[in-house]
Order: sequence, then structure tokens, then C-alpha cells
Amino acid sequence: MMVHQLKYSFFFFRERCQTMDCQKCRGVRIWVVVGMFVLSTVVFLRFDQVLFSTVYTISAGAEFYNATHLLSTSEKTSSSNASVVSTAKAQTPDVKPTSMSTTLKFVNTSVKNGTNGPDKYVFYVCDGGNLCGGFGDRQKGIVAAYLISLMMERKFGVWLTKPCNLNTMLDSSTVKWNINPDTLKDRSSKRIIAIDGYSGRLREKLKTMDLNKEYKEDVLYFSLNLEFVRFIKENKLYKKQLGWMDQLSVSEVYKIVWERLFRLKPELQKQLEPFQQLKTKGLKLVGAQIRMGRNPSVPSDSEVRNNIANIQILWNFYKKFNDSSKYRIFITTDSENVRQKAKQLFPGVFMDIAGKIVHVERSRGSDVCEGFKKVILDQVVLSLCDVLVVSKSGFGRIGAFFRQNENSLYCLKPDKLVRCTTQSPLFAEPSW
Repeated sequence: MMVHQLKYSFFFFRERCQTMDCQKCRGVRIWVVVGMFVLSTVVFLRFDQVLFSTVYTISAGAEFYNATHLLSTSEKTSSSNASVVSTAKAQTPDVKPTSMSTTLKFVNTSVKNGTNGPDKYVFYVCDGGNLCGGFGDRQKGIVAAYLISLMMERKFGVWLTKPCNLNTMLDSSTVKWNINPDTLKDRSSKRIIAIDGYSGRLREKLKTMDLNKEYKEDVLYFSLNLEFVRFIKENKLYKKQLGWMDQLSVSEVYKIVWERLFRLKPELQKQLEPFQQLKTKGLKLVGAQIRMGRNPSVPSDSEVRNNIANIQILWNFYKKFNDSSKYRIFITTDSENVRQKAKQLFPGVFMDIAGKIVHVERSRGSDVCEGFKKVILDQVVLSLCDVLVVSKSGFGRIGAFFRQNENSLYCLKPDKLVRCTTQSPLFAEPSW
């Protein structure tokens, strides 16, 4: 309406000017121009105030998670002191972004007990009672169980004691997950073991399942090993509990949940310092996760995934980074032969986390727990890499999730090395 009034006033004064002498006409025109400028400024400022009061309002009690900080250093930031919010926008299914926002992500994943009476619980459990899979499988299960706890508005716990207790390596971050199930023995309970195909069937059901009708017991123990986030996001019954996930990618959900749950023990954190100091020295970290599958280091693995021939593709790729003035090279692998070959080929730039190579499900021996620590640290190092290559492995894929950077990400295939993103079909098969 204001614009129409301005337009009307301009033509009114133009008609008047036709009956005035030139001097008066000039004066009238000057005042009209000044008036239009002032009024348009007022309109803009009013629109600007409305726009920013709509987009940048932050609700009290919300939490912020920095997409660039480490698993080991996540901290809750007071909303009253925060000045930056997420610029993330909803992604249409066919959009394949090439980079991820590194601004603060505005999410609220807090949960209050939604039931009357004593607290109820959801656990992720891996205690030797059934197969759990490798560390990547366990991470998928933990994230899924945590989201289920949010959906049901229950407290969340992790009871992972195979091959050793997770609480000897990781501390609680925001969520106090270190709960001993023995303290809940007098409560009604149910154990849901859904591994591999059973996990696949359960996640399909979770698209529509009413969890509170399905699981009425006080304590639920879940053993899961597939990726559930994509499926859980489709359940329209829990928009209130999971609304914070709506505009986030699967990788962003994993990073936020993991940092909300875990932080490294101080003694493990210390081992990361040489890698964290690289940027201050002007050096870039080039990393790779190479899953060989069945090999002399893990002879009981279920399949062979890579071989010496296609690993040559990686060595050829690494040659351009064999410059100690610019780069360092890191490899995490399930093969001691691959590890030693990398040291031999790139002695001036190779960096490593000390320790024995183990598979947390399949390896045995007195040093398996020390090997488990190396597994955890290796994945954190993957998240620090400026250039990253991943092979067919949930462990490497989740390391890429934690990295939160789609640039310089490569997927190793049997016959080639290709650029990929965490949202592209090349990154992971739909069944993972």
C-alpha cells in the first residue's frame, strides 16, 4: 500500500509542476525524492525487522552442536550466549550437496520421561549374549537405540561389555548413558535382538510403528546393527520428538548423536595431539580406511573385500601427496600387511596410531581391548582428514560422517577410485 501511495504522490506533484515555474518545480521534485527515500528506508527496516525476528529467534533451553568440533571435545553451549544459528536448509531427495555447513547446528535432542511413575529405559546392549558386529555395526545400533529412546521419551543406556567395557574408553558427554542394567533387575524387561536381516525388517516396521503400543515393558534392550536413521525419520507419529532431525542429513544426525553421548577418556585424547597439531604446522592430512576382509590379520572375517591389485589404485593416488612439506598420510586397515606397505612406500609422511589390529567381534586374545582403543582412535583421525578415502565398511563411512565435509571424499571400488559424497549412491548400498 505504501508503494502505491508513493507512486500516486509522484504523479500528483508531476502534474502540479506543469503549472509552476522551473525554480519552484525543481524544489518540489527535490522534496519528492527525499520523501520517497525516507519512506522506502522505513519500509525496508520494518521488513528487515520482521524477517530477522522470524528466522533468527532462538528458543530458551535449546542446545547447539558445532559440526566441526571433535568427538572428544563436544560441549553444550548456552543459548543465551549464542549468536549463530544453522544455515542448513531442507534437501530434496535428488540434491547432492558438495559441501556441508560448518556453522553451529541448532538442535534440541533433550528428552524428559514421558510416563507417569518410575523412569523407563531403552538400552543398546552388546554383552556377549549374541553377535553384535564390528564397531561400525555397533555404532549404527547405538544411534538407532538412542533415537528410539527419544521417540518413547525414555532414559537411554549403553551396556557394551564385549570384548571389553566401553566405559573404560569413552565417558558420558551430555547424556549419562553409563547405567548398569543390574540395578534394574526388578523391572519388567524385553530384549530385542535384530541383527542383519532381522534388523532390516525391524527398521522397515519403524516407519509406521507405534512403539509405546508395541513395547510396554519398563526396560528395553536392543541389539541392532543396520542403519536406522533413514527409516525412523519417516515415522509421522513422532514428529514432536524427532522434529530436530527434519532438515538434517543422516551424517549430521550421526555426528550430533555421537557427540551428545560420548567423549574420549583423557588418556585416549592425548594420543590424538600429533594429528590435531598438523593444521597449526600448515600440513594437510590425507587418510584412508581400507577394509580387506578375510586376511592373515583377521582370518575369521566372513568375506574378502579388497585385494592387493585394487589397493595399488590407492598407492598410485597417494603418490601425489608424498611431500613432507605439505602432507601427512594416515591409513586405518584390518590388514597388517597393508599397514606395513604404507610405511614402506611413504616413510617420510606416514603417521599411525600404535596398537594391534583387531576386529572387535572376531578377534581374541589378551590385547584385544588395547586394539579396541586403536579402533576408536583411528576413526576419530578419519574425521580430521582433509582428504579421505573410504572402502566398503560401516566403520569408514561413519568416520566420513563425523568429518562433516563432502570435499575431497573418495570411495574405493574394486576397479577404481571415485569422488563421492556421503549422500551419493556410490557411498553405501541401500541395504547397509
